[in-house]
Amino acid sequence: MSTTALSIFSTWPLLILLAILSSGSTSYSLNPDEELVHGLPNIVEATVDDIRLAFEQNKLTSRQLVEFYLGRIKRLNPVLKGVIEINPDALYLADKADQERKVKAPVSFSKLHGIPILVKDNTATKDKMNTTAGSFALLGSVVP
Repeated sequence: MSTTALSIFSTWPLLILLAILSSGSTSYSLNPDEELVHGLPNIVEATVDDIRLAFEQNKLTSRQLVEFYLGRIKRLNPVLKGVIEINPDALYLADKADQERKVKAPVSFSKLHGIPILVKDNTATKDKMNTTAGSFALLGSVVP
């Protein structure tokens, strides 16, 4: 099955979605077609290293990144039908990652900390997400 589900892990590298913001002269754009100043990529084209740097420079937060991708999913999913479930705790986990980054040294986190990711629905996650493998028979199946 090629269905995917948005899952934000609370026990290891959180979120992998990418977002916006700006405080200062360089910022990430919500418009994926818009070019950014100083040659930085737009958020859709940003790499994990680009996002981590934006986090470190306080130009982007995990919450902004998650909000951007939730909006993108809302806009594109009716046509693409690629996301069958969104973690109901996604924004909470993004806020938690932002708080953790404020109090701990960046080197104490994995590269994906605070970056939202999409996972297939046959991947068991220890959160409120279903693990259905695309089958209605498994609806409600969660990791114990």
